[in-house]
Amino acid sequence: MQCLGYPTRIQDTQGTIVDRLYLSSQNLQKIDQSRNELSRRGLFRSLAAEFRCSPEEVEEAWKDIQNGYPLYGEKITPGILLESEYKALIDELPGVFEDEDFVAIHHTDAWRSLENDLPMSSNIRSVARSVNHIVAVTRLKEIQVFKGFRRVGGTLVPPDIIGKSDWLPAIELYGEGVFFTLKEDMLQRWEKMLN
Repeated sequence: MQCLGYPTRIQDTQGTIVDRLYLSSQNLQKIDQSRNELSRRGLFRSLAAEFRCSPEEVEEAWKDIQNGYPLYGEKITPGILLESEYKALIDELPGVFEDEDFVAIHHTDAWRSLENDLPMSSNIRSVARSVNHIVAVTRLKEIQVFKGFRRVGGTLVPPDIIGKSDWLPAIELYGEGVFFTLKEDMLQRWEKMLN
């Protein structure tokens, strides 16, 4: 299977078992922390019931994630991450559960109907028409890793002070917000007015 990063995953594997498992870090963490093969198989069975598939399909999806799904060894650069984040906000993902790491609810159609209800000559309608997409992000996972601290002008001091640990302290945070885009042609007209 060839995967070229986020766009391929969205188009080809969106909503599949591997995609659904990948989007649920809590389930992945349970599998990774299972004490033995027997408990892992039990988790595969319970996830199979949730995903309405066979335990073998869940196990295969887990192995696929272990092998690097969705990027499969592709070098990650900030540009790729920003592009994929933008794509995740623009594309509507079907079958998303409330406990996944990223949950976005698209309100663009409702915004369009609200815009149509406003008076034609209204300034508010002009502003409403400039919005291209509007999305409520009800759950967004962020992982913060503490690499160390630095005194003014000093060198980075690792969290364990001695610097011999092979791990760093981290915390998982969940947030929410609103994402919207403005129409490109409207921005171009505005930019020309400024020049």
